[in-house]
Amino acid sequence: ITVITDTAEQRNQHVLAGLCELGVRFKCGNLDYGDYTFELDGVSRIDKICIERKAHLEELSGNFCNKKNVRSRDRFRREFERATEAGAKMILLVEDAKAREKMILRRWKDADKTLTLKQRCKGTWDTGFSGASMIASIASWKDKFGFDVVFCSKHDTAIEIIKAFYNYERMME
Repeated sequence: ITVITDTAEQRNQHVLAGLCELGVRFKCGNLDYGDYTFELDGVSRIDKICIERKAHLEELSGNFCNKKNVRSRDRFRREFERATEAGAKMILLVEDAKAREKMILRRWKDADKTLTLKQRCKGTWDTGFSGASMIASIASWKDKFGFDVVFCSKHDTAIEIIKAFYNYERMME
């Protein structure tokens, strides 16, 4: 197996180091969608499976929300549309092992009117995207594009990437 990482993928040294630690080869390539895919015996799986990595919930909220960059949500959506049109399975990997808890806590804080605005916004994402909006957006996009979501620590990202590709190959046998 050789993992292919998109040339546009930034700040992924920990992923590449993790792949090296696991003894997995990798190379850079120009991917039309996703940040990672793989090839096996020289045959690319880009049209079959890819992983879109987000470094944290803040980055993901920026992709779902138009406040910081008006084109961000549209660009993010088009990436998922291209993968869907190609028939590729997309996996959204968020490097935050406690993301579920953070989104639920944020949703609870949004709804708690006994808290002051300052208390509700503490720990919020710079985009102002609420926990409820994050949960709803993920659920809506999962339904629309049929992707899986994986939350993990940065330390486990390489392992989760390899695990996803291994599971895909095993299902295809």
